[in-house]
Amino acid sequence: LPRIMCTIASSIVAASACILLHRMGMGHKLDQITIGAIFPLVPGIALTNSFRNFLENDYLAGLVRLAEALMTAGGIAIGVGVAASIAEKA
Repeated sequence: LPRIMCTIASSIVAASACILLHRMGMGHKLDQITIGAIFPLVPGIALTNSFRNFLENDYLAGLVRLAEALMTAGGIAIGVGVAASIAEKA
C-alpha cells in the first residue's frame, strides 16, 4: 500500500481503539487519549529535515519533505476524523 494509505489506516485503528476503550470505561478524557495514541504518527523528523533543507538553500528537497510531512499530517487527520464520525453514528 502507499504510505499515505498506511498512515490513514493506522490512525483509524488507533483512534478506534481509543474510542472503544473509552466507551468500556478505561480513561476519562477521550481527546487526550487519542492525542497520545496518534502522537507517534506525527511526522516530526520529516518536518525538521524540511526546515533544515530550506536553511541550507536546498529548496527542492525541502519542499518535497515538507509536502511529505503535510500529506502525512493530513492522512492522520482524515483517519481520526473517519473513526470519530463512525463512532458518532454508532
